[in-house]
Amino acid sequence: MKNVNLLPDLSGKSAIIFERTWLAEELPYLDGSDKYYVLSIDRNIYLKNDWIFTSMQGASMVASLSERLYRSGVKKIIRIGTTGSLHDHHKLFDIVIPTAVYKDEGTSEHYVYKEFPCICDTNLCATIISILKDSNSICHEGVSWTTDGRWTESLEKMTELKKWGVLSVDMETSAFYTVCFKNKIPCVSLNFITDFPIKSEENGLRGIPENYDNYKKELLINVNVVVDLITKNPT
Repeated sequence: MKNVNLLPDLSGKSAIIFERTWLAEELPYLDGSDKYYVLSIDRNIYLKNDWIFTSMQGASMVASLSERLYRSGVKKIIRIGTTGSLHDHHKLFDIVIPTAVYKDEGTSEHYVYKEFPCICDTNLCATIISILKDSNSICHEGVSWTTDGRWTESLEKMTELKKWGVLSVDMETSAFYTVCFKNKIPCVSLNFITDFPIKSEENGLRGIPENYDNYKKELLINVNVVVDLITKNPT
């Protein structure tokens, strides 16, 4: 493992940002990859073939990391995270791919006006959806919601957004999309469903899985499959 103050030259490489640090640390796909500890982002990064992998959580932090990756020469960024589904017909570990996002976090406004639309890269999104569907992975594409306030997600607001057709809620996607759009770098987010906040609103967990060990095991299995698919197919 190498310690460096700045990110190494990543020109022409593609990046995957995991929401959970342990996904990068424990993902079987990354066994044997080159590993760096980057002091400037206080994170491990893993290099394998033409891909780099790292992790970050929270809208402002993911935005900052996306900026660093862009300035280091990365040509596209895929984020793999978790999300709370607002719909009963979704299943645990289905994938939500937000094609557009209702911005309800504060980071985006530092880059564009609040009224400016928030979308992923349509070409990259279509390619990823095709790869997943060809492998029979279950994915849902549509509008999502990003908020800074997990503990202020009211049942009333979630129910209203569900009526509007909003698929899910997370804490990073709109900031991630906004930064990448501003920098003209293709991006898309793949958000695994890990909870149903409307159903669990009364138990106070707010997105924390009740059976954490099983959740972690199943998420690692599902993410490993998706990473293998993405990196082995042209994107």
